[in-house]
Amino acid sequence: MWWQLSPLDLLPAFSGGSGELNDPYLIATAEDLNRIGHNPRLMVAHFKLINDIDLRDIDFFIIGNYEYPFSGVFDGNANKILNFRCSYEDVDHIGLFGYVRGAEIKDLRLVDPNVDCPAGFRTGVLAGWAWGKISRCEVVGGTIRGSQRVGMLVGESHGLISDCLTSGSVIGHTGVGGLVGSNYGKVIGCGTSIHITGSSSTGGLVGQNNYNSLVDSSFADGTVIGKLDRIGGLIGTNGHNATVVNCYSTGIVTGRNSVGGLVGDNPSPYVHVDKPTLISNCYAWTNTEGNSEVGGLVGSNDGSVSISYSTGKVAGNLKVGGLVGSNDSGEVANSFWDIMTSGQITSADGIGKTTAEMQTTSTFLETGWDFVNETENGTEDIWWIDEGRDYPRLWWEAAEQ
Repeated sequence: MWWQLSPLDLLPAFSGGSGELNDPYLIATAEDLNRIGHNPRLMVAHFKLINDIDLRDIDFFIIGNYEYPFSGVFDGNANKILNFRCSYEDVDHIGLFGYVRGAEIKDLRLVDPNVDCPAGFRTGVLAGWAWGKISRCEVVGGTIRGSQRVGMLVGESHGLISDCLTSGSVIGHTGVGGLVGSNYGKVIGCGTSIHITGSSSTGGLVGQNNYNSLVDSSFADGTVIGKLDRIGGLIGTNGHNATVVNCYSTGIVTGRNSVGGLVGDNPSPYVHVDKPTLISNCYAWTNTEGNSEVGGLVGSNDGSVSISYSTGKVAGNLKVGGLVGSNDSGEVANSFWDIMTSGQITSADGIGKTTAEMQTTSTFLETGWDFVNETENGTEDIWWIDEGRDYPRLWWEAAEQ
């Protein structure tokens, strides 16, 4: 074992620093960056990028694995890593970081990556498997291909991902997402503009939002193509007791069964847990098409949907609804769809309105929606509207303009 060596090999030289939290190793070159993954003793060290780094034609050694996960701090310092490439036929936990536990990765931009692992389990551009904090990171362009739990940023996450953005193309089978393939933690303030192809549990932002997980104040824009079931513009499967709030999706969604403009499948909560499977204060402007259980907002609902709406065109064969495709045991409250733009006058639940009514504040105020500059329905100011010209928007969209 490496620790039996006496004396231990010298640690590689970097472009400065000692690897401590207040004096991180400085990464200035591709050679610096590629030294990290070779040495298990560096998995607890701290690093800071001081230049943009181009990995073109570099045979990169992935940082962290199951036996030696990365647990330090990696500060991108607002710099870019360009042309990260890796290709494996049947290897799991693939990304710039393969396995991350208790680490922090921040302020890093990955440009034009290409990750090709057609049989890979837990595959992401930034990280394959991650438990820790990932913030203000971005993937710009490029392509990733894997099998199960495939995400443009992270394959499988058990921590917090905040203020991250992705664009490009994602290809996978099950648990395929524009940001995260399979989420067991929190996703807050993130967004995607992406093209996704999967088979099941495939979503524009998250493929599988698992038990008790959270997606908040995030969006997905692009095209989501699913060959089988549980396909959504934002989330494919919103797992038992999971929560989606203050989110929206735009673009095109196609699949076979349980296809929704926002969420494909919103299942019932576990009976022993006093917490619903919840979608609240969300909207979808997606054009949605499938075979059965097809809805402008949710394809199949057995959980809770409230204070949400959809406007996009909806097409299918069986159990097709302007807002919800099927709703066997779920609850839908104070939620609407546009009967004119959707092409659907019926829904498994929800309230159908004309375009003019959907662009009128009173339509929503009468059912308890909390708008800016009113206090009768609350003081959180969740929604705002350009009345007569637009549909309601979320508060954080106004803050970004």
